Amino acid sequence: MPLHQRRRRDSSQNGWQYEVPISDTSSVCLSKAVISEVFEDISIDSNKFEIQSSYIAQTACDGWLHSHAVIGDVCWPGQVNSSAKSSPLMEDECNLGNNGTLQTVWKTWNHTADPYSTPAHGSCQMPSGSPQGTQQGTLHAGRWGSVLWWQYIGSGFLQPGCPGKQVGLQADAGHKNELTLDAIFQGLCQRKPTIGEFPANLTLAGDNPIKGTPWFLVQRMCEESRLAELISEAEHARNSSKWWNKELQEAAAEASHAVGHVPPAADDAADFLSAIAECVLVHACTGLADSPSSLVDEDYGLPNDRLFDRIDSNQIKDKLWAFEYWRTKGASAFEEFASLHSGYFLTVISDQLQAAALEVPGVPKLTIAVASDFQIAALLSMYGLEDAAARRVPYLAALVHEIYKHRYSGSIYVRVLYEGETQQVCPGNDSFPLCPLEEWVDLVARFTPSKKACPVLYNLYDFKCRSLLARILQGSIELSGCVALVACTLLLCWKIRCPWRPRSGSGSGFRSISPTGSFRRLRLTSARASADTSETPWQIEE
Repeated sequence: MPLHQRRRRDSSQNGWQYEVPISDTSSVCLSKAVISEVFEDISIDSNKFEIQSSYIAQTACDGWLHSHAVIGDVCWPGQVNSSAKSSPLMEDECNLGNNGTLQTVWKTWNHTADPYSTPAHGSCQMPSGSPQGTQQGTLHAGRWGSVLWWQYIGSGFLQPGCPGKQVGLQADAGHKNELTLDAIFQGLCQRKPTIGEFPANLTLAGDNPIKGTPWFLVQRMCEESRLAELISEAEHARNSSKWWNKELQEAAAEASHAVGHVPPAADDAADFLSAIAECVLVHACTGLADSPSSLVDEDYGLPNDRLFDRIDSNQIKDKLWAFEYWRTKGASAFEEFASLHSGYFLTVISDQLQAAALEVPGVPKLTIAVASDFQIAALLSMYGLEDAAARRVPYLAALVHEIYKHRYSGSIYVRVLYEGETQQVCPGNDSFPLCPLEEWVDLVARFTPSKKACPVLYNLYDFKCRSLLARILQGSIELSGCVALVACTLLLCWKIRCPWRPRSGSGSGFRSISPTGSFRRLRLTSARASADTSETPWQIEE
């Protein structure tokens, strides 16, 4: 369905100007799935497979600029800003009603100034130091919600209106992220979310991890000293690399010339490129026609695949440098770094996805979580999707995880999509487009940090399947993250009678995963673990 394009007079352009029409926008600006309104590139045969649960981790909608000290909050000379005199278009984009007061279902912010409009009064604001969402972003998020309606309500997986907490909402706190949740929920459920259904203390993550909140949406939450050591080593290697000392500096010099800035200091080159890339992205993708001509294409004025691409690819390489550095050091080194940086988020996705398929009370069938673009890129990197991670994660880019059950065999599978394209995340020859659950859980276990390495995961997150297993065994137990994932997998298989293939040898058992990711045999015993021990009611046999 086409979006209504609102027309406004923009005096800076001496004519009429529009928001960027969906049909004309770029995949650099907006997720391809939102542009095309197509959820998937490969359809799953509903006569053979039945969806059990879904977890969508995604970025926020379109918004205004972050403040960037490295450029003094000046993108280029004569930049258009959000003041009425400079651009009625941008002034209107950031005017979301309520007499200029920004609010969502969960929070109301005091009015803040737009540093890019100083000394003039700008409409765009920086609530809690982060840029606000825009009207165009709200329209795009609602469009994505409508796509989800067809996938999950139109198919009969969810009931119309999303009653009974069938949908879960999570976000890293901030106006743009919360606005995104609100608009997607309205597009999907055809009504607004309420604070009663989604209390702020259970829906939003703050700067510090708190039990019950979705703190896992924020990166680098594990034990800080070890992670700091790994990052420091990677940065030392980066600073002595040819890329940092030659290619990055050349890109920064070329960019500074294009935007009329003095070339940045060598140590500021990556931050400078990041600031300029965001300037071009926000201005051009919103419809402001003031970006330097060398950074946008001639036809639509959108970020081009020449200088802008060089600027953007270099600043993204800087952000992901530590991931790629540790990947070169071998699988175990990469897994340690990735597990501490963001691996716990993948562990939580696995737990909630499987718990929803098990119909654990209180776990929604569909969860929508809004996190930073870097957190999504980190998950892509862990999956080995290096090409996708190396590109800009656009507005509303969604990494979707779904569990499917084969209607006849009972086998369970996981499907992973990114921007509407099915991804092969499992290495098996027969693991695409659907990956067998046990193979995917094995992959997740590689990035699940231990309790010693990441105590916050075990102290401040309640594993949903672990609590179910504890009730089944009628005992007080403490399971590690990996064993909790195993518990989910086994319970899910028992629930739907999926056919497990035991390893050769005597005795019955189930193949499953050790904390290091290798397969071991697990046998359920009747023994109960005491509350003051880390022993589990599983006998692990090598």
